[in-house]
Amino acid sequence: MHEWFANYGGRREALAPPRLSIRERECLAYHGEGLMTQEVSYRLNISEATVRLYLATARHKLCSQTTCGAVAKAIKFGLI
Repeated sequence: MHEWFANYGGRREALAPPRLSIRERECLAYHGEGLMTQEVSYRLNISEATVRLYLATARHKLCSQTTCGAVAKAIKFGLI
């Protein structure tokens, strides 16, 4: 909400969306569909630890503490 008011008031330009890797976007998209880490790792043919790593880096890039928040921000920015 604060970000919207700052942009609306002309005090700040809109933030550019972060650059996510293809795998980070895929992992976020699958989690957005409700899949668990084990199912995502099976579909992408990678380990569960790798899925967790991709999600952690995506959360960091999107400045989100939760995967759910990261999914929401990725949708907002049109990344997934």
